[in-house]
Amino acid sequence: MAGGAVDDEQRFRTFVRAVERRVWLALVSELGPDGADDAVAQGLAHAWQHWGRVSAMANPAGYVYRVAQRAGRDAATRRARTYPLVSPGAARLPDVEPELAAALATLSPNQRRAVFLIEACGWTLADAADLLDVSVSTLRNHVARGMAGLRKHLEVELDA
Repeated sequence: MAGGAVDDEQRFRTFVRAVERRVWLALVSELGPDGADDAVAQGLAHAWQHWGRVSAMANPAGYVYRVAQRAGRDAATRRARTYPLVSPGAARLPDVEPELAAALATLSPNQRRAVFLIEACGWTLADAADLLDVSVSTLRNHVARGMAGLRKHLEVELDA
């Protein structure tokens, strides 16, 4: 194997370690754990096949996210069924509002993804916006609208 190919492989492995979990987290609220696993694998495989072009992009993580998102949506459409927000084999779930899953399901995919990444995973607006390849203000709007939708569904009032 030529030296350039070894360098490309090492750069790709470093890239995968840096973005794989972030892309998975961005997709799990929409596709479920198994769907996110499959979609991320497909997105990263596509990135490797086109690594010369992808590595030169301004936002290669955002590109992988979009490819994985498309692959996950296509697979979900083919299966024509929905996925739970957590895997069935999960150990003990944290104590949450019993109606939270139903409330989350009422949000748009963009709002659900934004609320999940910011509120549940603790990502910064900048990090989430970068991965999702949207502006911080767009992400902030998705979070605000999503949280308003959750409050309305759960009949929660904001403290004055």
